[in-house]
Amino acid sequence: MHKLHTDFWTGNSRANIDVLTGEEISSGKDYIKLAATKRAIGNFVSIVTGKSFPVIYNSGNDSYTDGRSVVISSKVDDGNFDSTVGLALHEGSHCALTDFTLLERVKSDCIDACTDGINWQEQFHEIKDILNYVEDRRIDFFIYSTAPGYKAYYKAMYKKYFEANIITKALKSDDKREVTRENYMFRIINLTNTATDLDALPGLREIWEVLDLRNISRLKSSNDAYRVAKLIDAIITRELDKVAVEEEQDDTSGGEEANGSDESQDGEQGNSPTGNSEDAGTGADTDSDGDLNDDGTTAEGDEAKESTGSKELNELTDKQTRQLERAIEKQNDFMDGSINKTKLSKKDHSRVNAISEADVRLNNVGKDVYPGFSNSRYNAKGVDCVVIGNVTESLIESGTYSSLFYACGVKRYRECVDNGTVLGTMLGRKLQVRNEDTTLKTTRLRNGKIDKRLISSLGYGAEAVFSRLDVDTCKPVLLHLSIDASGSMSGEEWEQAQTAAVAIAKAASMVSNMDVVISYRSTDSVSGQFTPVIAIAYDSRKDKFNKISRILPHIACTGTTPEGLCFESIMDEILKVGNDTDTYFINFSDGMPGFSNSTYYYSGRPAVEHTKRQVDKMKSAGIKVLGYYISRYTNGLGADSLINFKKMYGKDAEQIDPTHITSLAKTLNKRFATK
Repeated sequence: MHKLHTDFWTGNSRANIDVLTGEEISSGKDYIKLAATKRAIGNFVSIVTGKSFPVIYNSGNDSYTDGRSVVISSKVDDGNFDSTVGLALHEGSHCALTDFTLLERVKSDCIDACTDGINWQEQFHEIKDILNYVEDRRIDFFIYSTAPGYKAYYKAMYKKYFEANIITKALKSDDKREVTRENYMFRIINLTNTATDLDALPGLREIWEVLDLRNISRLKSSNDAYRVAKLIDAIITRELDKVAVEEEQDDTSGGEEANGSDESQDGEQGNSPTGNSEDAGTGADTDSDGDLNDDGTTAEGDEAKESTGSKELNELTDKQTRQLERAIEKQNDFMDGSINKTKLSKKDHSRVNAISEADVRLNNVGKDVYPGFSNSRYNAKGVDCVVIGNVTESLIESGTYSSLFYACGVKRYRECVDNGTVLGTMLGRKLQVRNEDTTLKTTRLRNGKIDKRLISSLGYGAEAVFSRLDVDTCKPVLLHLSIDASGSMSGEEWEQAQTAAVAIAKAASMVSNMDVVISYRSTDSVSGQFTPVIAIAYDSRKDKFNKISRILPHIACTGTTPEGLCFESIMDEILKVGNDTDTYFINFSDGMPGFSNSTYYYSGRPAVEHTKRQVDKMKSAGIKVLGYYISRYTNGLGADSLINFKKMYGKDAEQIDPTHITSLAKTLNKRFATK
């Protein structure tokens, strides 16, 4: 199996492993994978170039690097990830190192140099093609010299575009040996191929020496590359002019005598199209496995390889000729920066961008959950939980998670936000005391700081003239409200839970040392596969309170309850809070944990025990966990269910009536207002 160079970073060795995150890939996660790929390649480009360039997918016409962005194909998978990274790095290097204004100077030079009757545009494109090649070699050296750890990605890129079997066959064949500018360009851009023959065309060896890939680091700028490109163009033009003169002589003096002269001249110069020169060589060599050298070239040794010598050159078949034409077109597109990139539809492009902005990712969880029946391997691979790190309006509008979000919003849910805001404003006024420091000054002490007002008593033998100032400051508080968004919560339970969450968030927004995070746990169907989802809808540490009114009315409750799985998926983030903050994890739920799809089963005692393990992790880290079971029924859960609920959340877990949740908000705020 092909082993990705990305495996070095992730430790992957299986085809079903995400090359970016090390997570197992499930069907239907394409949008998340595309967004993750975009972020990963963006990081690669930023690390290598030291600059930040946007990485975008091609959603319209084929695109190219213009110095401001890097365009990648939307068809990124395990088979082409390395070459795509290599291409992104290559284009990113252009953004960082290439002077894109130079082309205007090239154009001006071509116009000035062209006499009447000569097409300056044709000359411009000819020298631009050469400049592209020289500039590519210059900037590729930059990567090799500054970030050698990324050489493998470049190797994958060049293998894809410049080491096709048909290119190697053509270089060894009798094809592309006629003196034409097209053939020169083919031979030049393939100088680093092991099959290169520097005597295939007159002047090609001289071009190799002018290019001097072994010393490519001497080119410090795009302008330096331009000077080399002009020298190469001059050599090609000289050889083309020779052929033109010879053809003109043939027309005037007859064919036989001129042909004899041509054969003699070719024999003397060693430029025979069949490669019969004794000192002929291919110039650019690679090591046995095709590895690129540390200087950014594939040439090995200072001397060119021996050419095909007296070996008979093969002819390409008609099929191979057609294959060669397609391969050359592909190379030319690469050189011109117009590689055909698989396109995304506008809808897909919108979804990928929305997922990227919302920090959506997959976390594999629940590998330690025994399913509770004979097939113990059923849950061995765990399950992917979708983590939405930042719910945005664009994500809601994209329709990517239609079970969790209502694009149009719900009127009565908006009323919950309004009611919660009013209630929270009243509660917030009571919490203002947390912003105030309590100061206690104790005087007439025998040690401490001298009290200026008592200095005068020193003359009367007083010794207790010192004071001490004690300042009592409230410790910062972080509340994480985790709300069950399963279908059974719909109705009064949901509306009251939303009202209470908004009230607590509003109250906290009115004081300086209290933050609130609101997350929702549910499930959604992604390409037919049922998946746990946890969405961070609000985080006062980075969001303004008005985000609540834009987001919460769109949140639906239609899924099941993958409780512990969702907790595990964000456990690292929950535990990040420092010891200087009082952290509370508050759970609102109306049922026991439960979830299943075609590959994973989560229910009953195994699910309860798994959820308890996640709660215990929080408690061990000093987080105070409060569990509230919401039920509209006066007879409650039943003895067994209540026992299980308390087993998960501790002896302080309570069952509450949904009509009293707003009162709960007041109780919690009273608790947090205590000094």
